[in-house]
Amino acid sequence: MNESFGGGFNQQGGEDKQENKTEGTLPVLIKEVLLQKEDICKMWGLEYKMITLVALVRNIEHASTKITYSLEDFTGSINAHLWVEEGDAPSSAAIMLGTYARIVGSVRQQGDMKSIIIYKIQPVKGVNEVNTHYFEAINARYQSEEYYRGGIPMKSENGSTVKMETTANYDDVNSSQAGPQGKELVIFNAIQESGRIHSDVGISRQELCRKFPHISEKEMTSLLTNMSSDGHIYTSIDHDHFLSCH
Repeated sequence: MNESFGGGFNQQGGEDKQENKTEGTLPVLIKEVLLQKEDICKMWGLEYKMITLVALVRNIEHASTKITYSLEDFTGSINAHLWVEEGDAPSSAAIMLGTYARIVGSVRQQGDMKSIIIYKIQPVKGVNEVNTHYFEAINARYQSEEYYRGGIPMKSENGSTVKMETTANYDDVNSSQAGPQGKELVIFNAIQESGRIHSDVGISRQELCRKFPHISEKEMTSLLTNMSSDGHIYTSIDHDHFLSCH
């Protein structure tokens, strides 16, 4: 998985890759919206007209024709605008300051400022919905990258994800089957152990460097990149935190 937190957004994909427009709604985190360069949300060669996010409502401003919400999650903050007819009583009246809300909308850019145009907003029912959205956003980024790099995510009859590899990936199978070796194995074990304690976050690159002072920061980065490329680890909340795949 790409180590950049916003990896794949606005990815061009080279001459042999074409932009594919989708009709789905992309679950995102606020930082991923802020990384967009256009009004259409792009991720690893796929375009989405609509996004959904779950965020904390920090401020609400009412005007005659619109309501502006200041939204925040652990990755950043952004304003979202809901246009209303004067005199109407929108369903957004249920949204309270200091609570979480789910927004469905589209990305807009005016000058250097990003914002969201709201099509639908509703209160979040509980903390499980917040956590579920977080995992949905991470999974969407992973599956988009997998599709871009040649793996084709498929859905089985029971709804579980099935990965169909292209022949371009077959040559790499034997190289990764043996698992991490040497220094990689030591680092992998530390990542795996940390995942049992901090299952949502994992362990940071800085913490790994402190655990293994005999490994330079440059070498640590190289080892982490290799393990990520081989499918043994992946980034979690940002490009500096890691979890094991098994």
